[in-house]
Amino acid sequence: LPKKRRRMKKPNKQNKKMTLSGVASERKDLISFAEALKKSALFELVDVPVSNLTKDRNLPFSINISIKE
Repeated sequence: LPKKRRRMKKPNKQNKKMTLSGVASERKDLISFAEALKKSALFELVDVPVSNLTKDRNLPFSINISIKE
């Protein structure tokens, strides 16, 4: 996803969690982005709520991520 279409909150250093949010142009872009995050060795958990996938275009999203130690 283009950088201007996403935002990341600072990671919580105590529990190694963060939320990544933004707007995806298309559903397939969000799915591809989430799959890439899930394949990364940096993250334990990548949670994409189903509610993020309710539209075909201009999807606001929030992805909850747990960082590996």
